[in-house]
Amino acid sequence: MRQWKREMCFEMPDGDWRLIRPTVNDVGRISAAHQAFLDMLTG
Repeated sequence: MRQWKREMCFEMPDGDWRLIRPTVNDVGRISAAHQAFLDMLTG
């Protein structure tokens, strides 16, 4: 999971959210992580 988070942090700034292929079980965590990332950008 740590590796996934690290990759997410590198992919998202490039606008390549599509590269991440979440499973249904990950949707909640991705939403929370995505919101936290947006908060970091705008905060």
